[in-house]
Amino acid sequence: MGDLRLQALANYTTYRNFDLVKRCLDLFAGTTLPDGAVPSCLYLEPEVEGGNASLLDYALLYIPALLDYLEASSDLETVKELYPVAMRQLEIARTKFSSDGVIDDIPGITWCFIDWDLKLNKQTSAHGVFLYCLDAAIRLSEKLGIDAHELKDEFNERRSAAKAAFWDEKLSLFCSGAEKQISWASQIWMILGGVLTPEESADLLQRLKGVSEAHQIVTPYDIELAHRFAAWLGADLDFKVYDYGAIIPAAVTGDVDCIMADLNITVERAEALPFSDVLFEEKLGVMVRGEAAKTTAKQDEIAESHAWQAYNGRTLGILTGTNMEAATLENFPDSDYLYLNGYSDCNAALLAGKIDGYLGDEPGLKSIHAEQPKIDYIHEYLTYNEYNFAFRKNDPDSDALREELNDWLAENWENGTMDEIDAIWFGVDEDRKVVDMSGLTGENGSIRVVTTSTDM
Repeated sequence: MGDLRLQALANYTTYRNFDLVKRCLDLFAGTTLPDGAVPSCLYLEPEVEGGNASLLDYALLYIPALLDYLEASSDLETVKELYPVAMRQLEIARTKFSSDGVIDDIPGITWCFIDWDLKLNKQTSAHGVFLYCLDAAIRLSEKLGIDAHELKDEFNERRSAAKAAFWDEKLSLFCSGAEKQISWASQIWMILGGVLTPEESADLLQRLKGVSEAHQIVTPYDIELAHRFAAWLGADLDFKVYDYGAIIPAAVTGDVDCIMADLNITVERAEALPFSDVLFEEKLGVMVRGEAAKTTAKQDEIAESHAWQAYNGRTLGILTGTNMEAATLENFPDSDYLYLNGYSDCNAALLAGKIDGYLGDEPGLKSIHAEQPKIDYIHEYLTYNEYNFAFRKNDPDSDALREELNDWLAENWENGTMDEIDAIWFGVDEDRKVVDMSGLTGENGSIRVVTTSTDM
C-alpha cells in the first residue's frame, strides 16, 4: 500500500493513467481484513486476495492516496464510493490510542512499518502518521462536501497531545517510547503531522544534524558517502529528496549536481548520464522459507552444486522495476513468476506459500532474516551488481566534480576507509549505523545532491 501511493504520485505527473490507480484502490478496498483494515499488500494470482496482515501506517496511507487520486483525476464518484473504507482506517487506528490522547507504545516490530531499523521505537512516528492521514481525511471530507468539524477538533487535540507527550524541552527534540529514543523518523513524522510550524521544522532538522545518537533512516549508506566526500572537499550538502523514478530526470535537467543514490549502470542510463567509479559490488541471493534454506544448503554440500539452482522451475517472486527481474529471468528460465511491489509483499507471499523464493540484495536479505527468522536466504550468492553515483552529462562543472569523487574513492579504497564503511552499513550491528552530519564548512560551496526518500 505504501508503494502504491508513491507510484500513483509518479503516475499523475507522467502517464496519468487514472484507471490503473482506480483499479488498485478498488482492489485494496475489496480485499480488506475482517475488521475492515486495508491489507499491507495483495495478490492478483491465482486469484485476487489480500495479504493476511495490516500495518498501521500502510493502512492509514490509503486516506492520502485516495485524496491524491481525487485531486489528480476529479473522479468524485469513485472517491465517494471508497470514502467509507478510508474512514474505517481512522476508526481502527483510534483503538490504539491511550487515554492521554497519544498512540500506545506497542511492543514488537510488525504492527507498524515506518522503517527497516529493527531497534526503532515507532510510537512517535506512528502518532505523526496518524496526524498526517487525519489531515488528509479532513481535506478529503471537505472536497466531498462532508462536515469535517469533528475531525478538525480531533486533529487539534491529537496534535496538542503529541507536543505534550513527545517534545523534550531540554533537548528541543521529539522523543519516542519509555526510553525517550531520538530518531530522524520521529522528527520527520512529527513535522509531516503538522505539530510544528515550517520555521520550527527547519530549525529542528538543522539541530538534529548535530545529534549523533539519533537513529538514522535505514540505510543511509549513500548519505554517509556524500557527507564524507563533502567534508573532503570543504563543501556543504544541499539534499534534494525525490522518489526513485524522478532522480535521473533531476540530474538530466540540471536541478541537482549529482545523484548520490547508488545506481547500477544500464545501457539506457549510460546514454543519459556519466557515472563515477564503482562504489560497491552488491551480491544477489535467493530468499526462501527458513527450513528450505537449511535443507537446500545441506543438499548443496552433498551434491557440490549451486544450492540456488534447485529453485529453477519453482514459482519465484520478482521485485517489480528492479534489476532483480533480469537476474531472475536469466538464472531461473524454467520458473513461473509473480511480480510484487516490495520486500514486504515478497515476504508475505513467501510465508503464505504463494511463491517458493525471490531474489534480493545482500543487505536486504540479512535485514529481513534478522526481523523474520522464518525467512532465510541461501548462503551462496548467484550474481553481483556494481553500483555508482551519477552526474550531469555535457557539463564541465559536473565532470570536474565526478573526477574529484573518483579521486576521493581511489584514496579511500586504498586506505581502507571504504571497506570500513561497507562493514558498517552492510553488517548486522545496527548500533554502528549512525551518520555524523556535523562538521561541513561550506567554504568551497555547496553540492546539490539528489537522493531518494528511502535513503533519507
